[in-house]
Amino acid sequence: MTGVQTCALPICFPVTIVKDFERKEFQMMYNGDQSAQRYEYYSGNLHGNPEFKSNSALHTAAVYMTAFKGTVLVEGTLENSPSTFGNYAVIARKEYNAFTGIDYINFNGVFSKVRFRYIPATEPVNQVNNDTNHAGTVDKILYRS
Repeated sequence: MTGVQTCALPICFPVTIVKDFERKEFQMMYNGDQSAQRYEYYSGNLHGNPEFKSNSALHTAAVYMTAFKGTVLVEGTLENSPSTFGNYAVIARKEYNAFTGIDYINFNGVFSKVRFRYIPATEPVNQVNNDTNHAGTVDKILYRS
């Protein structure tokens, strides 16, 4: 996003150019917590453009899925340079059961960084959640801040 001054005499006003982020590759990490013991997939840190947000601070994400079973989480932070396991808060959470198509998530807030995390459903026989034949896939996430 960049700010540009546009003038129509006698008034000048800022024009904001919005940039979309498309994420097709996710970092797979194993959560070794005794209660979890599963794989989780992270988008990485996406700039939330807090400098251009007003009181409404609307964000939109379109999640593209193919037969996906599991949970998609939107997380945000106020840290300027968060680490992989920085102080993120869960902003939105959605559950899916064999969903194919595009679903959207709208949320409000002023965040320095936003990331997306998804957790596929556990396969009942082998108790693993990295089997795309069982849990389907999150193909991409399109995010607009």
